[in-house]
Amino acid sequence: MNANIEEEEMKKSMGSKFEGKSFTDLINEVQNNNLCGQCMGCVTFCSAAELEVLGVNEEGFPHYIQEDKCLKDGLCYVICHKIKDLEPEIKEDFNWVPPFGHYERITSAQSTDPRVLEVCTDGGVVTSLLGYMLDKNIISGALVAKKTGVLTREPAIAKSYDEVIDAAGFYFIHPKHMEMLGDRYTTYSPMFSRIKDFGDTAHARFAFVGVPCQVDTIRKMQKLKILPAHIITFVIGLFCWENFFFESLVNDKLKQKELGFSFDNIKKINIKENLIVTFKDGRILHIPFEEVDDFARPACLACTDFANDFADISVGGLASPDGFTTTLLRTQKGRELFEKAVRADYIREIRIDTSEVLSKIADFTKKKITRGENRIADVKRTKLEKRKGVE
Repeated sequence: MNANIEEEEMKKSMGSKFEGKSFTDLINEVQNNNLCGQCMGCVTFCSAAELEVLGVNEEGFPHYIQEDKCLKDGLCYVICHKIKDLEPEIKEDFNWVPPFGHYERITSAQSTDPRVLEVCTDGGVVTSLLGYMLDKNIISGALVAKKTGVLTREPAIAKSYDEVIDAAGFYFIHPKHMEMLGDRYTTYSPMFSRIKDFGDTAHARFAFVGVPCQVDTIRKMQKLKILPAHIITFVIGLFCWENFFFESLVNDKLKQKELGFSFDNIKKINIKENLIVTFKDGRILHIPFEEVDDFARPACLACTDFANDFADISVGGLASPDGFTTTLLRTQKGRELFEKAVRADYIREIRIDTSEVLSKIADFTKKKITRGENRIADVKRTKLEKRKGVE
């Protein structure tokens, strides 16, 4: 398809509602209100288009690098997680029902691979699902966060089960998988000019693992046929209460609770009904969420999606026994893939009281919705007070 025609069709699919909107509107409506989730969807789109309008600043937030090149076509605006204009359409596409979306089946599961169980946070379901898809050539690769240090990770493309295992487990920082799409794949009009690693992206198939804000942006890009989201053929969503600023959390909370605290002593950090720190000597520290909310990223406090409503499969440790993963099979594609992985002995299931598990997920979902709505109301109230003050 001619690149110019492709761009025009993309804009028509949105209608004229967002024409004239730009990253400036996101600065005013999202960033200036501490609502930016740093999912990098806007940077992903912009870098894929090779517009060189947006980049990432030292604090990890998107910013203008060449504002004069901005097309002002509204695309970066509408795909932002905090802009809700497309939400009714996305919910309809995924047969969404309250409080946490559609699902076909719920289960509790665990990887059968000892290598995975050695490094995973819960039951290793995500790692073994990705491994199964790679082994069976269902996907070309998986977008993962590769460890580069105790507190740091960088986005990477895992092309084998071993590479997925290397990236498994808890990470201390909010993963920024999405900008990897733009950095590695140039598919948005006016032309496909830079293709790395996998050749023609028309034949590339990737799995994406992310938190709700990232998955939401991916789904919006797919809804609007914004490239390079077409390469994402399978989405695994993580349950997410909030992400933390770990430097402050460690210095102000963990070191106070644990005398002689050291990162070298940590085996893993997990989030279930509360924040759980497991030490190498077997000690376990439980910290209630209300004690760590002060260390959450501000954008997380305004998010209302706990169970990753628009994923093919949603996963988390909540309500499952230790060493197992609560798994919501949301789409037919997700259920069929999971069941194939079970039959191939990559994953095993256990019996659970589904009503109890669903009740806990619903409870966390409702709490997060209430917190998010209150946060947004506070933002609107503050803006109104500032406006009155100026007047």
